[in-house]
Amino acid sequence: MTDRLSNPTGVPGPRGAVRKAVPTVTERRARLRLGGSWLVTLGMVAVVGYGLWWFSRPHVSPIRDVQVHGQFQYLNGKDIEIAVKPFLPDGFFGLNMNALKTALAQVPWIESAELRRVWPGRLVVTLRERTALAQWMSGGYVSTEGVHFTPERGPEGLVMLGGPDGSSADAATNFRELAPLVADAGLTLRELQTDARRAWRMRVERTRPGSDAGEIIELKLGGADLGDRLRRFTTVYAQRLAADERQLASADLRYTNGLAVRFAPAGSAPDTKG
Repeated sequence: MTDRLSNPTGVPGPRGAVRKAVPTVTERRARLRLGGSWLVTLGMVAVVGYGLWWFSRPHVSPIRDVQVHGQFQYLNGKDIEIAVKPFLPDGFFGLNMNALKTALAQVPWIESAELRRVWPGRLVVTLRERTALAQWMSGGYVSTEGVHFTPERGPEGLVMLGGPDGSSADAATNFRELAPLVADAGLTLRELQTDARRAWRMRVERTRPGSDAGEIIELKLGGADLGDRLRRFTTVYAQRLAADERQLASADLRYTNGLAVRFAPAGSAPDTKG
């Protein structure tokens, strides 16, 4: 008995064999077009990749111009040049912007840096200089952001802040709170520092009418409620101590509901060391 679905050519095939479909002319043309489009795409990618490689070479696309923007009082061009110059040989495209920003952040007077590339070969550097809030007793300065930094040069005659490593931010915060209270009492804040136990003390200067020499008063604030304790002192100072002819040497403000004052012995030379 002959199988009606067998090979129409009449050539018997192996038992169980599956006949493969022969692609039509249209299908073959579609496959050729698809393969050709892939070849074109790969070729374009190769050309673009080669172009990027070519232009990324430093001698093909060098950095020809560096523009620096910002308002500076203590930061100078030499500091910026030392930080930027090692990165320029990498070229316009090869320049590592993150690494350069990190290098600029190591310059003491630089608070922040923004970088921008401008074709064909310009690097624009925008810098913000730190503002010194006070001097730090062990050396350097404290910025308005509470950062301790140690430049080679800077302003003189600022208030002295001090304390253990890592305490500069707290010192700056307390200074901003307490300095106006001292000024309102007619005194001048000269020093504010803390110790390892975070107990704070300050030295303020009192200038008597008709005298050029100031007298230093040491105030012991303790570790809590600094603003309230200082307000208590300034109130007592304005009411009783400011008019006292005796030399006020120190005041202990660590009491809950009061304070203790100490006067210098009669006839002793006033402490004028700020």
